[in-house]
Amino acid sequence: MNAPATTSPAKGPVQAPPQTNPVRMGILLGLLAIVVAMLVHHFAIAKPATDQAYKDIQDLFDKRNAQGVVASEGDAINANLVQPKDVQEVLKKKPWSTVTMPDYVVETYWWYGMPHQNYVSVLYYKNGETVRFNTHYLNAKPAAEDLPGAVVSDPNPGKGEAPPPTTGDDPGKASTGQPSGGQPAPPGEKPATENPAEAKPAEEKPAEKPAEATEKKEE
Repeated sequence: MNAPATTSPAKGPVQAPPQTNPVRMGILLGLLAIVVAMLVHHFAIAKPATDQAYKDIQDLFDKRNAQGVVASEGDAINANLVQPKDVQEVLKKKPWSTVTMPDYVVETYWWYGMPHQNYVSVLYYKNGETVRFNTHYLNAKPAAEDLPGAVVSDPNPGKGEAPPPTTGDDPGKASTGQPSGGQPAPPGEKPATENPAEAKPAEEKPAEKPAEATEKKEE
């Protein structure tokens, strides 16, 4: 017997591989280029400039402190306070943002790039029309405890040393262990107790019989 002939299944049309959307590819490449550019700007330009600006402000403050208060022309007192115009002159840059409050001013200098990096915050105190430098921060906002009028809480509340016991006469005076208003006991002598034991009465001795008077009569 001849084996039955087998028929091969019919092959369908060959499908072409999916093509990449050129618009999508262009968007991805654009985002990648932006990220690379930000990293290059951060490490090559912005970060070194931010670190140098922070150092330049500190050097300016130290230099003014070393000069101290001097008398200028006409015997006017010049306190050599570091003011916003001095910082802007040193950095050769205007602040990116300025926050003005009744008793302080905060200027922010940003070298762009990453939003949480590459900036210096400068805190000034205000006294009327006078604005003076107080401190500055690298990649940080002014701390709450540095602002004028800040109340610093006790880091260890309730853990202070207990005050010494006081006497009833003077609450602010430490007790010395002596009764209030009494005199200290002499050295070597025990102080009297509050409830001393009753002293035993001395034993009465019988009265001695007086000697009988002898009268000598002359004979």
